[in-house]
Amino acid sequence: MTIKKLVTGEANNKNGFAYKASLPKLQNRDVLNRRRALSGRLVKRRGGQHAPETYKIEKSFSNQLLSSLTDGDFTRLSPYLETVSLSSGEELNQPGENINYVYFPEDVAVSQFQGFADGSTAEIIMVGKEGMVGLNAVFGATPSPFWTQVMTAGKVFRIKTAVLKEEFLQNPSLQFLLLNYANKYIAQISQRVSCNIRHVAEARFCTWLLMLQDRTDDECLRLTQEQIAVCLGINRPTVTNLAQSLKENGIIDYARGCIKIRDRQRLEASACECYQATKEYLQSAVH
Repeated sequence: MTIKKLVTGEANNKNGFAYKASLPKLQNRDVLNRRRALSGRLVKRRGGQHAPETYKIEKSFSNQLLSSLTDGDFTRLSPYLETVSLSSGEELNQPGENINYVYFPEDVAVSQFQGFADGSTAEIIMVGKEGMVGLNAVFGATPSPFWTQVMTAGKVFRIKTAVLKEEFLQNPSLQFLLLNYANKYIAQISQRVSCNIRHVAEARFCTWLLMLQDRTDDECLRLTQEQIAVCLGINRPTVTNLAQSLKENGIIDYARGCIKIRDRQRLEASACECYQATKEYLQSAVH
C-alpha cells in the first residue's frame, strides 16, 4: 500500500510527503481462524515500515456497520480485522488503483473526491463511523473511481477486500447489511451533488462542519483552509471570509488550525436542508 500525503492537517505546513508502507500478507484463512484474533494497530517506523500488534478484538465498535454484525459474522470476520491509525491527509486510493482494503472508520472522517481533467476535484461524500470506505470494491467494481483521502486523524478498522467480498457472496445477513448501507451511500452522494448545485457556500460550509463533527465527535476540528476549500469547491479567500463571519457571530471559533463549534444550534440554523436530510439517511443506514 502506498500512502501519499497531499494535504496535511497542520495549519502551517503546506508541503506533503510520500512514503511506502510494507504490510504483512494475509495468511491462510484456516490458520487464522485457529488463532485468537489478528489485530492490526500499525505503528509507523523509520522508512515507512509498519508492524502489527496482535491482540483479541472484542465486539465493541464505534463504527455502526461493525457493531451491527451478527455474532456469527463477527466470529468469521474478526480474525482478519486490523486497527490502523491514520493521519490527516493520508491518501487511501487514487482513481484507477485497485482497492485492496476496505476501511471502517472509528473516529476518522474520510473524504472521497471526483477528479476532473483540469486537475480540480470535488468532494462527493464524507464517510465516518456510520459507514465504510471501499464498498464498490466489495460489489466487484474495481479499480477505484474516486480519490480517497483521510480528512481527520484517528483510528479505522480495515480488512482485505478479497476476504470481505468472499464472505459477502456467501452470507445473506452480511449481504442485507451492506446492501442496506449501499442504498444510503448512494442517497448521500445524490444529496451532495444537489447541494453543490443549489446551495450557497455559507450554508454548505455550515453543513460540512456539522457533518464532520458528527463523524469524529471531536471538539477541535483540525483543518486547514486548503482542506476546506478543496472539499467545498471554493477558493481560500472565500473560506477565510466564511469562517470569519461565523466567528464574529459567535458560532465558531478558530485558531492554529483548530475549529471549535461554539453554538451548534445556530450553526444548524445556518446550514442548508441537506444536513438534516443526510442525518436521517445515516440514522437508518444499518437498520
